Amino acid sequence: TQAPTRPAGPTEELLPIEIPIDRCFDVQWNPPGHPTLTAQWLQPPHNDRYGGRDGHYAFEKLEDGGRMSFVRKRPDGTVLRVFEEVEFLVVSDDVLLFNGDPGAASFVPGGGYGTLVKAPSVPAGDAGGSWATRPLANGSEIASAEEWLLEKFPKSHRAV
Repeated sequence: TQAPTRPAGPTEELLPIEIPIDRCFDVQWNPPGHPTLTAQWLQPPHNDRYGGRDGHYAFEKLEDGGRMSFVRKRPDGTVLRVFEEVEFLVVSDDVLLFNGDPGAASFVPGGGYGTLVKAPSVPAGDAGGSWATRPLANGSEIASAEEWLLEKFPKSHRAV
């Protein structure tokens, strides 16, 4: 299913990041994902698997300030909301793992769609792997994930 297309609204704010398409994947992983995260069977993110995928991924701060959504911004400026809400789970220097739409799929471990973001320090593409990770602490996970994203994917970053 393709995520609905909609322009960014005035009460939402896209983080000033650009994550290349070939660095975000739906994954099969080993809950709880720490101290070692093993990810395999990497596919395009759930809700963004069909049609031409162009542009880049980003995260959007929602108006309440305490939640984020995961989006794909197209070259024409339109925004496709891939996940209405995300829950950040684990992080390392090389990867960030989050659940897309937590609680939306009771048949999925963790109740959401495990999605992996690969930092520029590891090769892009759909190869799986294992990484030493740490859990993102309750209450500070959004701030920690935002800091990681801003460091790894500043808007001026262009993947080669």
